[in-house]
Amino acid sequence: MKPDARAALRRFYQENAAYCEDLLAHDAAYHRGFLAFVARWLDARRFPRLLDLGCGTAASTACLSELGFRVVGSDLSPLFLSEGRRRCGAESLVCGDAFALPFGDGAFDAVVSYEFIEHVPDVPRVLAEMARLTRPGGRILISSPNLCSPFFALADVVNLLCGRGGRPVFAPTLPRALAWMLHNTRLCLSKLFSPEPTFLYREPDLSGKVVGGDADSAYLAHPYDLARELSRLGCRVLSRASGARLHTRAVAALLPAFAPFIGIVAEKKRTDDCPRNQAVSSSCSARKR
Repeated sequence: MKPDARAALRRFYQENAAYCEDLLAHDAAYHRGFLAFVARWLDARRFPRLLDLGCGTAASTACLSELGFRVVGSDLSPLFLSEGRRRCGAESLVCGDAFALPFGDGAFDAVVSYEFIEHVPDVPRVLAEMARLTRPGGRILISSPNLCSPFFALADVVNLLCGRGGRPVFAPTLPRALAWMLHNTRLCLSKLFSPEPTFLYREPDLSGKVVGGDADSAYLAHPYDLARELSRLGCRVLSRASGARLHTRAVAALLPAFAPFIGIVAEKKRTDDCPRNQAVSSSCSARKR
């Protein structure tokens, strides 16, 4: 990825009105699976203070508030948040960069994100910030598409064979879809057996010709990358993949490395849970960064 990718992504999200309109179409029904995922792992009485990271136009923030959480939504785009303030009010939304947010250590009981991590050009840095903001004993929830999963490519193959279109950028033609499916199968196998996270990045399509469909994604998101990095940061990983329907739940349970949807749940260890002689990570340290 080019060194200026972060700046280009920032400009894209701050200025692209068409992208903002697409986000505004994401209503409560669109977020149903994410809300079920949150409700499964977080109780508003035990984890009342939530940070909704990368909240966009704050539809997710509003929905989480209705579940009884005290939610702060954060996004780097003033354009998106200007629309979000009409949903949640100015006091519940903060414009900030996910690499360095204006909150103290352990400020939240949980940090959640929905369809955000795949748009990040430096994932370890953002995960470290999520861990910093989560209190000991709190949780980090990440829900996103697994862009390394062969199942998305398989769906495109079926669509193309039936005369429907494939996914723009990733699989617009049948040969591209088949190649993508084979590539992702090999990629998931390699990640399954790799002891370390291997974050793979791509050049996002910021031409504006394609809105949605993860054309603007910067990171080829995979649950094992995220789980291994969060473990290194001092978190106990409770879940790697999730699914809203019976077949996706089955794949998530049996083959999380290949599952189409990431469902990371990581619990930040308390200070007294950390090994005494282990190198101190940001999540097990009492010092300020």
